[in-house]
Amino acid sequence: MTEKMAILIDGENISFDTLPEILDHSRRIGPSCVQRVYGNATRLPAWAQAAGFKLVHSGTGKNSADMCLTIEALELSYQHGFGSFVLVSSDSDFTHLALKLREQGKFVLGLGDHRAPEMFREACSMFRELGDNSASSCDGATAPVPKTLDLKIRAAVQSHSKNSSGIEITTLGQIMFKQHGFKISSLESKNWRGYLSQNPRKYELDPKGPHAKVRFLSTGV
Repeated sequence: MTEKMAILIDGENISFDTLPEILDHSRRIGPSCVQRVYGNATRLPAWAQAAGFKLVHSGTGKNSADMCLTIEALELSYQHGFGSFVLVSSDSDFTHLALKLREQGKFVLGLGDHRAPEMFREACSMFRELGDNSASSCDGATAPVPKTLDLKIRAAVQSHSKNSSGIEITTLGQIMFKQHGFKISSLESKNWRGYLSQNPRKYELDPKGPHAKVRFLSTGV
């Protein structure tokens, strides 16, 4: 069974015009079963018409949209077992939420415009800037299965690595099966070392051994 993913948008902070780009980045991770926009509904007529999205009216109070989004994100994580989150905002207030979700072993894709502060960007498993088309132009119209797989591998390594030492390759396999229902035997390489060694720009491997580790290279983003 594949893990569940949620797209949660700060509607008061993000323009409706970026929706196609938001969906494009999100689909590279996988299908989403929850798609919500948060904010004062009376001020978000465009978001109210977004097909497939539920507009959650948060009222008019200060930071009410941020609080509502945060509460529902944690609820989806704790009570409903969601494994991946797309947090769409350029607000530093979501830094702590991103860090908390990652502490729970969740994958967090952050999306925001040029205003997004560094602290929020770094808190996410991965961050993509809306309006920056460099990633799209390099990846092509559709992302192949390995692209999605690499994102999940990176999240697993980042969540379980201590002092940037990486995680054991055998542990990676266990995590990928437990969290995503994925078996490396479904790919042509058949085993994890075979797959990882085919991508030297993304992964650094220890020599063969029962406790050999893998590390995700920053150049492989």
